[in-house]
Amino acid sequence: MNFIRGISSRIWLFLVIILLTSACTASIEDAKEHLVNREYQSAIEILEWLSVKGVTDRKERAQAQFLLANIYYKPLGVKRDIKLAVEFFTQSAAAGLNLAQFDLANLYYKGDLVEQDIGQAIYWYNNAALAGHGLSMVNLGVIYDYGIGVRKNPQLALFWYQKAANKKEPLGYYNLAQLYYKGIIVKKDYTMAHQLFKRSADMGVPEAKYDLGLMHYLRKAPKSELQLAYFWFSQAALDNNYLAFNKLAYFFEQGIFVEPSDKSALTFYLLSDFYHPSEKKFTHLSEKMTVEDKDLAQDLFDQLKRKRALKKFLTEVVTK
Repeated sequence: MNFIRGISSRIWLFLVIILLTSACTASIEDAKEHLVNREYQSAIEILEWLSVKGVTDRKERAQAQFLLANIYYKPLGVKRDIKLAVEFFTQSAAAGLNLAQFDLANLYYKGDLVEQDIGQAIYWYNNAALAGHGLSMVNLGVIYDYGIGVRKNPQLALFWYQKAANKKEPLGYYNLAQLYYKGIIVKKDYTMAHQLFKRSADMGVPEAKYDLGLMHYLRKAPKSELQLAYFWFSQAALDNNYLAFNKLAYFFEQGIFVEPSDKSALTFYLLSDFYHPSEKKFTHLSEKMTVEDKDLAQDLFDQLKRKRALKKFLTEVVTK
């Protein structure tokens, strides 16, 4: 009997050694492959080994800790555990991974899942920014620009926005453009603002597209044209920017660059309200419309909530 128990113990030990050896030989790439295949437990086993003592490379260990943080934060295949996620984010951030530093800073900045701590947010944004992380530079600029948890400091805001723009960060261009447009800390310069808004818009920032449209509409852009105002408002609307919908509604109501149409105007007011509900119910327009036209506007609204239909409509009303 003791002989049989001895064999069983040896077999069990042998199996444990095999499992540990397989974990030892696994890599970050193996864990990522498991994550892609939604084999979360296999990924967790590898990452837990790597994050503790599975590798001597500090960067690889930090990557393992970062992936574990995201697994418990999102969560993936486990019960959400913010405390554990913060622990892994902190370990990874302390090891110098700027993505972890940025995500940890975001948690402290927002304060919805952990207690808000702007000091900690600034600390980790600063670490990530010094490592070249563009969005961390932007967020530092925003903190000092609007005085979030600190005194307003336009000089520091300008410094970080410029650093972000130098990294070709889309929001760096956008926020720097705002300073030139408003003349904050720098001399008001519509030409420079337009150039920076354009770079940001070309990189997909909806607010930049809207502000370009506004510059052309207000004739504050070089070679201002209503055609360009309509174009950029349309581009922003395709990104569901409610301000752009509101401005296009006004274009249709007043017949600016397009044929006047109360039905189309009401449709775009409805779209604006859909993406950003407000107390405005556009009674000034709906009161003078027939029930049939209001029904048609509602039908058109339902259609234009689909991006492809909206793009087609915005193109066709110009080319008719």
